[in-house]
Amino acid sequence: MKKQAGKWLNGKEGFFSLLRKERRDTLINLGLILVLGSSVSLLMTLYLDRIPQRLVVGSIAGKDIKADQNYEIVDEKSTQKLKEEAVAGILPVYDFDPTIETEVISRIHGAFNGARTFLQDNLPQGGRVSRLSEELESTLKREFQESLAFLLTDEQYDLVHRNRFHPAVERALTWLIHDVMQYPVAQSLADFSALVEKGFSLRKLSPDGNSTEEVVNEASAIQGLQESRNKILSVPLKSGERDLNLEFLDRDTFQGIKSIVAGLVKTNVNYNGSETDSRKLKAQANIKNIIVKVQRGEAIIRGGDRFEPWHLTVIEGIRKQRMKTNRPLKFAGTFLFVNLVFFIVYYYSAKYIRKFRPNRKDLVFLGVTLILCLVILRVGVFLGATVRDALPFSVGPFTLYYVIPVAAGAMLVRFILNSETALVFAVLLSLFSGIFVENSLELTVYYLISGVFAAHAIAHVDKRSTILLCGAYTGLVNALTVFSLNLISVISISGGIEPSQIAVNAVAGFFGGLFTAMTVLVLTPVMEGLFNYTTDIKLLELANLSHPLLKEMIVHAPGTYHHSQLVGILAEAGAQAINANPLLARVGSYYHDIGKMKKPQYFVENQRGDNPHDKLAPSMSALIVEAHVKDGLEMAREYKLPKKIADMIPQHQGTKLIGYFYNKARKTADPALGKVDERDYRYEGPKPQTREAGIIMLADTVEAAVRSLPEKTPQKIQSTVEKLVNQHFVDEQLDECDLTLRDLHRIAEAFGKILVGIYHQRVEYPEGALLAEGSAGANIHPLWKRSKVNDALLEQPTPPQSNIAPLFRKKGEKNPSSS
Repeated sequence: MKKQAGKWLNGKEGFFSLLRKERRDTLINLGLILVLGSSVSLLMTLYLDRIPQRLVVGSIAGKDIKADQNYEIVDEKSTQKLKEEAVAGILPVYDFDPTIETEVISRIHGAFNGARTFLQDNLPQGGRVSRLSEELESTLKREFQESLAFLLTDEQYDLVHRNRFHPAVERALTWLIHDVMQYPVAQSLADFSALVEKGFSLRKLSPDGNSTEEVVNEASAIQGLQESRNKILSVPLKSGERDLNLEFLDRDTFQGIKSIVAGLVKTNVNYNGSETDSRKLKAQANIKNIIVKVQRGEAIIRGGDRFEPWHLTVIEGIRKQRMKTNRPLKFAGTFLFVNLVFFIVYYYSAKYIRKFRPNRKDLVFLGVTLILCLVILRVGVFLGATVRDALPFSVGPFTLYYVIPVAAGAMLVRFILNSETALVFAVLLSLFSGIFVENSLELTVYYLISGVFAAHAIAHVDKRSTILLCGAYTGLVNALTVFSLNLISVISISGGIEPSQIAVNAVAGFFGGLFTAMTVLVLTPVMEGLFNYTTDIKLLELANLSHPLLKEMIVHAPGTYHHSQLVGILAEAGAQAINANPLLARVGSYYHDIGKMKKPQYFVENQRGDNPHDKLAPSMSALIVEAHVKDGLEMAREYKLPKKIADMIPQHQGTKLIGYFYNKARKTADPALGKVDERDYRYEGPKPQTREAGIIMLADTVEAAVRSLPEKTPQKIQSTVEKLVNQHFVDEQLDECDLTLRDLHRIAEAFGKILVGIYHQRVEYPEGALLAEGSAGANIHPLWKRSKVNDALLEQPTPPQSNIAPLFRKKGEKNPSSS
């Protein structure tokens, strides 16, 4: 017992051995996914073209130079030129400050008021003394000049002192100051001579911060400091009749006052460099960069053309952007994203999608197809600009992308594998394609819908010409998809509709469907040869009755040939009933018994006369019958039958019991030698792994059993079919395929209809119409006579009726075990 348990745990097929194998297979599959992720990432980030290094305006391009991706290049020269023009348009800013005049007048008032107060404080009231001491006089002069902030000459000081700092002198000073400084006064007019033509900005400042500004284009608006002084000296006394006390002022006094004012006048216009620079910087900032947009695949220059400055600008911009791109980081990010998508989608599909069970060969095929589709996409994008330039009419940026047959990948996967795997593949391919082409959500949706429908359209195609029809249907769906997406994008962006452009895009989508079908027609034989896959087209070739194996069968084993044809009819009907692959079921039926050609005389349908099994022991007969499976596999390898067909040779028998010889062995066995081991009379298997293989198993048994019935009434045929289907279900022969109870019901109904049609009751002919005994017809061997072997198919040991699942019990019928 311990030895047996150890063998079960550690043997070649033990639990731990299988666990280690499963882990190893999982690691290998993960490694394949990582390799695929690296390839896809490299394809999406690799620069295939080389930008020339040394270019000169006027030189000739040796080849076409195209953009490998979308670029937005800053035209630095044009942008700098615009900035310089903007700076040149900024006028220099000068500030006119009226508060300077106010300060000068305020100092005059302060100086005169202070001097008068000083005299009042230091001269006795009503006394005879009219002069100050030298010390006080000196103090008065110093304080007066300090308050005035101006050093007077002795003559000028004597003038104001002699008049005792009279208010009339003070008023004359302020009047003259205001007369001159109420206008802009600059240090020199020479600074403005160059600005007169262009002009300059003159800001009049205000204490409350609200300044006014005007553009000055006339030299007369500004007066120089020296010109202002000359103007003061030329002011006549009469001009102040309204504002001045002329009775007190004489010509000499007024002339002295003008000389003082000429010294007090200051410039009140100054260049504001910081404000001017600030305006220049702001003007530069307001100039946006001139962007040259280059689409992926767009021809920058054709071979043989001369380089112009624009070409050099674009090429230099591409080179700079490539230098800025951190390629290792970009590859790492793309690699992480691609593999994250792979692992999540693969994990979800393997866990929750029942038919998504790709083996290692399938993974390699999916990877090669994915890379091939991305290569087709990249080449199509690269050539798109050339085709766009060659067209006699303008097309949109995405128009030619609709023509690229990306959906061929999903169509090919569906044609070779199954619909579930094709759906997963379409999701992955559309996602990567949309990211590759401008990160476009619109193209992602388009490629997804196109791929999914293409996979649906090619399901169960049985003619090569039908693939083109599938392409036309896919093209119509593409056109509708493009039409709807264009309506959404056009209305949301511009609010208008361009019917001509939408029509061109829809036509491009239709041709994309046709190109998809053409691509699949080209790739299908290549993938069949590389990966030894069997498509429906290949199955059609095998279904040709002129195949060497079938021609050999009809000669050496005509009974088996006829049996296989009938099994094919039944299997095809059963597959159609449950929406399996009818063509695969029919072709698998044609070849399921090819091994019987090695010893055809040992099988009842081929026997002519004596039965050789009558002279053999049951165990030997069982070995000969079982050997037809191994012989069939050898012939399948010899004739290079596809794996799908070869697998059905052992699976159509599963691990069934060879009932006739098992029962015979039990009857003839010597009790002293022990019981007959049932395992010696069972096929090695495996059990059916697909629905089609399960259908062939049922059709094979049903056809032989019904043919041996003495009475082939519809009721008897249907009950026999149901009984045999039930036996296979109870014997657990169908546990490893995906046949459900509902499928078994439908298969049984389909079998019954076909068999009733084949073995329908005939009209009894008059006796004279029958062939006379001894005629040629009497010598025809009874090929399909009832035999003991066929009877045994109905006599296989079955579990008690109470243990049989009531697959075909009528409504209201009770389970016998419950009675």
